Amino acid sequence: MCLFCVYGEMIGIAVRGIMEPTPSGTGPLSPDFAGIDPGQMLEFISALERGRDVIGEQSERIRQLFAAAGVPASGLRTIGEIAGWIDGELPGLRRRQEIARATNALPSWARGSPLVAFDESAYRSPGESRKQGTELGKRFKEIGPTGFWSHHADSGRYAEVLKELDANKHDADFTAAFFAALGPKAALTLPLTFRQNLHRQSNPAALSPADPGDAMLRTLSEAFGSAVTAGAHVPGFAKIRDAVRRAEPSTEEQAGADLLLSAGEFPAEWLAGVAAARGMADPRKVSPGLMYALGNNPAAARLAIEKVTGPFTKDQTKLKEYLKQFNGRVLNGPWREAGGDAFGRMLAASSGAYDEKDGRHSREAAAFAFTVMTTFGDLKVAETARIHLSEIAGAYTTEITEGADIGDDNMTEPSALKPVTSALGLKSAFTLSPQDTYKFMKLFADTDENLAPFEEAMGRFSQRLIDDTLATVKKTGDVESLDPVLRALGNVRGFEVAAAEKVRGELDALDEQVKKLQGFALDSALGVGGLLIEGVPGQLAWLALSTGFSGKDAFWPEAEKRTDKLNQAEWHTALGRQHTFAQLLMASGFTPKVAPGEYQAACPPGVAIADADGNLRAFPELLKQGNKGLAAFEKWADVNGMGSDDELSVGWLSSGMADWFESGNGRGKHRALAFDLSAGS
Repeated sequence: MCLFCVYGEMIGIAVRGIMEPTPSGTGPLSPDFAGIDPGQMLEFISALERGRDVIGEQSERIRQLFAAAGVPASGLRTIGEIAGWIDGELPGLRRRQEIARATNALPSWARGSPLVAFDESAYRSPGESRKQGTELGKRFKEIGPTGFWSHHADSGRYAEVLKELDANKHDADFTAAFFAALGPKAALTLPLTFRQNLHRQSNPAALSPADPGDAMLRTLSEAFGSAVTAGAHVPGFAKIRDAVRRAEPSTEEQAGADLLLSAGEFPAEWLAGVAAARGMADPRKVSPGLMYALGNNPAAARLAIEKVTGPFTKDQTKLKEYLKQFNGRVLNGPWREAGGDAFGRMLAASSGAYDEKDGRHSREAAAFAFTVMTTFGDLKVAETARIHLSEIAGAYTTEITEGADIGDDNMTEPSALKPVTSALGLKSAFTLSPQDTYKFMKLFADTDENLAPFEEAMGRFSQRLIDDTLATVKKTGDVESLDPVLRALGNVRGFEVAAAEKVRGELDALDEQVKKLQGFALDSALGVGGLLIEGVPGQLAWLALSTGFSGKDAFWPEAEKRTDKLNQAEWHTALGRQHTFAQLLMASGFTPKVAPGEYQAACPPGVAIADADGNLRAFPELLKQGNKGLAAFEKWADVNGMGSDDELSVGWLSSGMADWFESGNGRGKHRALAFDLSAGS
């Protein structure tokens, strides 16, 4: 590799981060913006390292040639200086990259890895950072407890320290020096000291459990996380890091350490070791703070639990018993609300809900999720843990869809931890029986809020699956592949509705949720262009697919509400779903013979099927026009092939897709409810 190639590669990497299209006046195009792409900065650093190595190798070869020819090698000194310059720059670049990587709450301006705001003017050398961190630690120690007469001023001084720490929380040299300056006892009890002396609107008791929404705790924990991750070299910090592991049970030091761990990002091996030392093997000894810490660090969570149960990718027996024991402890422990939330987050993290993608889970995460999904359906679970079980289901939509597919040839087989490719072409990490699928869904179907993560994920999954299938249909002209896909998705919705009605004890349990989301869609004008398209929130996409935005009687004119209300509702649902699929087909490149704008001229006076841009109006807008609006949509579908032999027409295909989904929906709901009957409930 030549020297020019090396530097050409480096320049290309550096420039790519700012060449992505961005909105005018924002991000890199703003004259006030400075930023670093952590991913491309890491590539840049790697390229510099390769360049330095090439310089060294080539220089040595040239030196040998010069020596053999008896030529002085003094001219190579300049090249050596280049290698030395690179060595001098690398530590600062690595530090910038680490700070930018840790700063994960700022907007992303690039398509790939995020371009994060970075104030180069505020950049300091590691030595200067350590100096300022030490000074802040000394300032903190000088404040002392708030006085009776001076508590407002003293609280303000605590707030100033917290503000400065927050501004530097991703600088490992600064934070490690800050904690080192405090000493082990003061460092471990730091969260308690702030709780006792920093006056806020909501000030919890010093020894109360961690709260994920507490900005003060988040700052302290993130600062401690950056120090542990990259500040081990700072003098004095090793004592602080080791003190966390050795904190005595039921002491202020242990309570403070729990809070310090609760929200930061930590090395997996280190945090798993802390968990083991703090009694992870006995759920009675595991605090909400430690559970929150593992919930924020998925790799550490899996490793910490594996240290207790042994490897669980082949045999989940010990893991299952451990999780049952842990769940019982959470239900009967002193911090049920915080404990349930923290436990649920730990389960979701271990299952890969936060760090992995559906369809691409690691063996460890999949085995953990499989154990949770086949165990917890028979357990009583804390209310605050349920939303996190919904997150797990959302992370495994492929497996949930496979499990709810009552038309699959393996529906009568028990759940099994083995990869399988379904009839739909989906690759599942494991198989769930329909009964296990339904039992798990009942755990989070008790409220709309708990269902939301699952529905969001199902909407995204449905979009991808239907889009891919339609692309195949468009290419081959064969519509048969749509039937099993729509029926399978209908089965999932049927299971969801059955679960909600069962655990809530009422029919139409999801009506209020539907109305709220419909209102949001209309207010946001999302219904106009179709909901099963990219950029629309997944939960709305799932709602559009599941209900067709029928609205039941929410949008129906008052004069037409009085007769045969139930039958009208079912008719509206069927038409609404067909309307949704018609929009989806047109968005996917299926062209209607007669566009909505063209058909508008044939509509009766006062009936508008198309909007001002010629697009099909949102279904609730048609409902507001009463029977005339719905009849106009039906006639438009008729002229576009509904009832004909043209299976690729918008009218025929939208009607068929609606029928396939509804068939799966109805069968799925009735089959799921039968599981409860067979159990004698």
